[in-house]
Amino acid sequence: MRKLLVFIAVALGLAGGLPATSSAGGWVVVSLDSLPAVHADEDTAVGFTVLRHGVTPEQSDDLVIVARGPGGEHRFEATQQGAAGHYVATVRLPDAGAYRWELTGEFVAADLGTFEVTGAPGGGSPWTWDVVQWGSATLAVVMAALALLDVRRSRRQRATAPAGA
Repeated sequence: MRKLLVFIAVALGLAGGLPATSSAGGWVVVSLDSLPAVHADEDTAVGFTVLRHGVTPEQSDDLVIVARGPGGEHRFEATQQGAAGHYVATVRLPDAGAYRWELTGEFVAADLGTFEVTGAPGGGSPWTWDVVQWGSATLAVVMAALALLDVRRSRRQRATAPAGA
């Protein structure tokens, strides 16, 4: 009977311990090359390094950056580039706003936090820039026309003024 109890205890110990050992590990450290400035509707290269257990460069061909935000969910495949474990993904998001992003793959899952997508470079939309350009050109033409009218009026006044005045 004692052998049976020892056998059951060992079996329960193994059964309880196996799931813990099978789920051990599997963590990665993802380091961005730099924090990219992402503008709406513009391609941005995002470079990063993936180290399994913080040490070994990850070799994977299924890494995808998933971004969720105002424009919905977007997926961008990453390709290995340069040193082992270094990848680059070209990101293009349609709308400005806050996005949450993560890196996924068969053996990789890493939350990359939140980042902000801004409008067009320079702080304004292309439409705003067109208004500034055309508005400035129109203002310059109007000012030139006023200067020409002023010159013509001055000449008329000199021509009609009495000689001694």
